Amino acid sequence: PDSVSNGTVVVFLNLNGVNPFGAALFNGGTTHGAGLLPTDIACADLQGDSLQPSLLCRQDVVTANFGSTGPDDISLLLGYDCLTLDFVDGGTCNIGDGVIAVATADLNGDGLADIVTANRPGDEVAVFLSAVRAISTPFGTGCPGTGGLIPAISGPALAIHDMTASVMLSNARPNAQCVLGVSSGIAVSPLGMGSSCINYLAPPVLVVVTSVTDMAGEFTFNFAIPPAPMFTGTELYFQWAVFDPNGSFLNILAFSDALRVRIGN
Repeated sequence: PDSVSNGTVVVFLNLNGVNPFGAALFNGGTTHGAGLLPTDIACADLQGDSLQPSLLCRQDVVTANFGSTGPDDISLLLGYDCLTLDFVDGGTCNIGDGVIAVATADLNGDGLADIVTANRPGDEVAVFLSAVRAISTPFGTGCPGTGGLIPAISGPALAIHDMTASVMLSNARPNAQCVLGVSSGIAVSPLGMGSSCINYLAPPVLVVVTSVTDMAGEFTFNFAIPPAPMFTGTELYFQWAVFDPNGSFLNILAFSDALRVRIGN
């Protein structure tokens, strides 16, 4: 944290060096807004949404803001993206004035990092337990079809209990047959020699829908999420295949990137 500049966090990325320690080990650094006078900082994957190897880079930062006297005592910077070198502003939380330290750890064994702060002059420790949040995050790369268009996947409606989730295809060839596959795991498997197409779904892969895109090259698959909390934290992975005579895979198929969907709150 950088208290002198009144509320910023500067990130320096390690360039895979080990020795000697010094500026040459890191890139130039990027600056991000935080709360007033941050005095301590902690890093963790608070939402558990990173994927390896390097499919999704989503590390989060928490700052303890000693200079705040209202709703800005800790600040969240969510999901540092290794490609864009940026965060999403996760907002602030009022946990008592005079926050001087913050730490992260999985306190209740649910696989998610929780937050602990030390508060002065309140002489107290505050504990925030992370909740399993519904997420819908694209990752990977697709391969093009007609006109060089790369089909895209997204999840406009999150997989929240007792609600309807969605997986959308866009940017595909109009009026083309499309297939949506789903898996419970990830396997980065290039398709064919010299092909730019990658299958991200680990076997077994279930075909959940076969349909036809509209004139805009779009189609949306909707599915109901059970109300039972026993499915909380369940993750599914989706990818679209589009039949296309100009598809990068053997002039037969174009593929979207992949989508990670987690059932949660």
